[in-house]
Amino acid sequence: MPEKRKRIGELLIENNLITNEALDKAISYQEKYGGIITQYLLAKGFINSNDLGRCLSAQFGFPYLSISDCNITEDLLKLIPAEMIEKYLFLPVDKYDRSISMVMFDPTNERAVREVENYTGLEGKRYVGNISELIEAIEVNYNISVNVGGYIAKKKKEEARISVLSGRLTGIKDASNNLNQKLSSMRSWLDEMIENAEALNSRIKGIRK
Repeated sequence: MPEKRKRIGELLIENNLITNEALDKAISYQEKYGGIITQYLLAKGFINSNDLGRCLSAQFGFPYLSISDCNITEDLLKLIPAEMIEKYLFLPVDKYDRSISMVMFDPTNERAVREVENYTGLEGKRYVGNISELIEAIEVNYNISVNVGGYIAKKKKEEARISVLSGRLTGIKDASNNLNQKLSSMRSWLDEMIENAEALNSRIKGIRK
């Protein structure tokens, strides 16, 4: 089983960037109004973008890149359709040679990367960024309204489905192993029976002689 990724709130507390009280307030706000925890923490001044960036990088295992430092051109935006941007919540920020750099809401989303690579014919390079900055940049550059709550709910539903399928596959694998053990025992029993039958047949031949 892969190691479970720590939540951003846990990492912020571990790095002494916020208190448990601040996290509780952010969670309560999220439960009441939606959105994401880091948006609240940034808006209320509990954390700054640099601290958040370091923790996001640690959480996802990908380098942090601030969108404000990128020169996003019209030609770059045209490489990816708005539908794909809205589906996976990412933003192309650079194209160099045969690669395209992307700041992503979830850089661990392999399906998103494969789809981008298949569509553009370019190698996808993943970065994690300030979520609020990413959402604002997507809405401004692609003129779409980002539904973060819907994206998160959909992602959780997909993760739950994958978890169920994984459990079923584990069950099938266990059943297969049990069946193989039983078949192995049956083979041993059959081999023993054949040996006994051959021995008996030899004795019968000896008696007849």
